[in-house]
Amino acid sequence: MNWYHKFSGPKKNQTKTMKHFNQKYPDLQLKQPVLSNWLKHEDMWQEWWTKHLESGSCLSGKCFKPTEFPVVTKMFELWVEKALHDHVCINGDVLWEKWK
Repeated sequence: MNWYHKFSGPKKNQTKTMKHFNQKYPDLQLKQPVLSNWLKHEDMWQEWWTKHLESGSCLSGKCFKPTEFPVVTKMFELWVEKALHDHVCINGDVLWEKWK
Protein backbone atom coordinates (compact mmCIF):
# COMPACT_ATOMS: atom_id res chain seq x y z
CA MET A 1 0.00 0.00 0.00
CA ASN A 2 2.91 2.34 0.69
CA TRP A 3 4.26 1.74 -2.84
CA TYR A 4 0.82 2.50 -4.27
CA HIS A 5 0.70 5.88 -2.50
CA LYS A 6 4.29 6.79 -3.31
CA PHE A 7 4.81 5.59 -6.89
CA SER A 8 1.50 4.97 -8.64
CA GLY A 9 1.23 8.54 -9.88
CA PRO A 10 -0.96 11.50 -9.02
CA LYS A 11 -4.14 9.64 -10.01
CA LYS A 12 -3.27 6.60 -7.81
CA ASN A 13 -3.24 3.98 -10.55
CA GLN A 14 -4.04 0.49 -9.17
CA THR A 15 -3.13 -1.18 -12.48
CA LYS A 16 0.36 0.33 -12.37
CA THR A 17 0.80 -0.95 -8.81
CA MET A 18 -0.48 -4.41 -9.75
CA LYS A 19 1.89 -4.63 -12.74
CA HIS A 20 4.85 -3.51 -10.63
CA PHE A 21 4.36 -6.25 -8.05
CA ASN A 22 3.48 -8.93 -10.60
CA GLN A 23 6.75 -8.23 -12.42
CA LYS A 24 8.73 -8.23 -9.19
CA TYR A 25 6.95 -11.29 -7.74
CA PRO A 26 5.56 -13.39 -10.65
CA ASP A 27 4.16 -16.06 -8.34
CA LEU A 28 2.05 -13.46 -6.52
CA GLN A 29 -0.39 -13.04 -9.43
CA LEU A 30 -1.95 -9.97 -7.83
CA LYS A 31 -5.31 -8.99 -9.31
CA GLN A 32 -6.86 -5.53 -9.32
CA PRO A 33 -9.95 -6.49 -7.24
CA VAL A 34 -7.68 -7.82 -4.48
CA LEU A 35 -5.62 -4.64 -4.45
CA SER A 36 -8.81 -2.58 -4.48
CA ASN A 37 -10.13 -4.51 -1.46
CA TRP A 38 -6.86 -3.99 0.43
CA LEU A 39 -6.98 -0.27 -0.27
CA LYS A 40 -10.64 -0.08 0.72
CA HIS A 41 -9.70 -1.50 4.14
CA GLU A 42 -6.28 0.18 4.32
CA ASP A 43 -6.88 1.78 7.73
CA MET A 44 -7.67 -1.61 9.24
CA TRP A 45 -4.51 -3.19 7.72
CA GLN A 46 -2.26 -0.30 8.76
CA GLU A 47 -3.62 -0.48 12.31
CA TRP A 48 -3.16 -4.27 12.44
CA TRP A 49 0.38 -4.06 11.07
CA THR A 50 1.38 -1.26 13.46
CA LYS A 51 -0.09 -3.05 16.48
CA HIS A 52 1.72 -6.29 15.72
CA LEU A 53 5.05 -4.67 14.94
CA GLU A 54 4.96 -2.52 18.08
CA SER A 55 4.06 -5.47 20.28
CA GLY A 56 6.92 -7.50 18.82
CA SER A 57 4.56 -10.41 18.24
CA CYS A 58 5.26 -10.54 14.51
CA LEU A 59 8.32 -10.21 12.34
CA SER A 60 7.96 -9.44 8.64
CA GLY A 61 4.23 -10.11 8.86
CA LYS A 62 4.71 -13.61 10.23
CA CYS A 63 4.34 -14.57 13.86
CA PHE A 64 7.59 -15.69 15.47
CA LYS A 65 7.86 -19.25 16.69
CA PRO A 66 11.21 -20.63 17.86
CA THR A 67 12.39 -23.74 16.05
CA GLU A 68 13.84 -26.94 17.42
CA PHE A 69 16.88 -26.65 15.13
CA PRO A 70 18.16 -23.05 15.23
CA VAL A 71 21.35 -23.81 13.25
CA VAL A 72 19.39 -25.43 10.42
CA THR A 73 16.88 -22.59 10.50
CA LYS A 74 19.67 -20.00 10.24
CA MET A 75 21.18 -21.83 7.25
CA PHE A 76 17.75 -22.01 5.63
CA GLU A 77 17.18 -18.28 6.19
CA LEU A 78 20.55 -17.51 4.57
CA TRP A 79 19.64 -19.67 1.57
CA VAL A 80 16.28 -17.89 1.18
CA GLU A 81 17.97 -14.49 1.45
CA LYS A 82 20.49 -15.44 -1.26
CA ALA A 83 17.79 -16.91 -3.49
CA LEU A 84 15.72 -13.73 -3.22
CA HIS A 85 18.80 -11.62 -3.97
CA ASP A 86 19.42 -13.77 -7.09
CA HIS A 87 15.75 -13.27 -8.13
CA VAL A 88 14.90 -16.97 -7.81
CA CYS A 89 11.17 -17.62 -7.73
CA ILE A 90 10.42 -19.26 -4.41
CA ASN A 91 7.16 -21.01 -3.62
CA GLY A 92 6.03 -23.50 -1.00
CA ASP A 93 7.16 -26.52 -3.04
CA VAL A 94 10.67 -25.10 -3.50
CA LEU A 95 10.95 -24.30 0.19
CA TRP A 96 9.72 -27.74 1.17
CA GLU A 97 12.23 -29.48 -1.13
CA LYS A 98 15.08 -27.32 0.16
CA TRP A 99 14.12 -27.99 3.78
CA LYS A 100 14.23 -31.78 3.25
